[in-house]
Amino acid sequence: MENPPLHETPPPTTPKKGMGPGAIIGIGCGAILLLLIIVGIILAVKFGGEFKEIAKEAETNPTRATALTLQKVSGGQMQFVEEDNINKRYLLKDSKGNFHTVYWNSAKNAPETIQGDFSAIPGSATPLETPPTPVPAPGE
Repeated sequence: MENPPLHETPPPTTPKKGMGPGAIIGIGCGAILLLLIIVGIILAVKFGGEFKEIAKEAETNPTRATALTLQKVSGGQMQFVEEDNINKRYLLKDSKGNFHTVYWNSAKNAPETIQGDFSAIPGSATPLETPPTPVPAPGE
């Protein structure tokens, strides 16, 4: 007589070691978020005063605020050469000697930037204020 076959039991499974893909993705996203927060704090501490200056200027003179932003972003590569606060136009010169003009375009009601000096401002962009014309006195 033959012996009946023994039921083979599968070998015991060992539990997986390590984290699943969801946990790895979650930790990675959390690390990136933490780095962004740290960089934001560093930028706020380092450039906070300059941002406040530009924001305050933007409330009163958005054209000059645009010129200030260009100067700050260039890292000192652009310098103010001439400022015309009456007509709201500002001339900056970069380190290569090129001129950049920031002016108020009344047709678009917004500041614009062009390469060149004040003479490069298109004729369609009229100055905000023109010098007042003298009014004759009564009896003249």
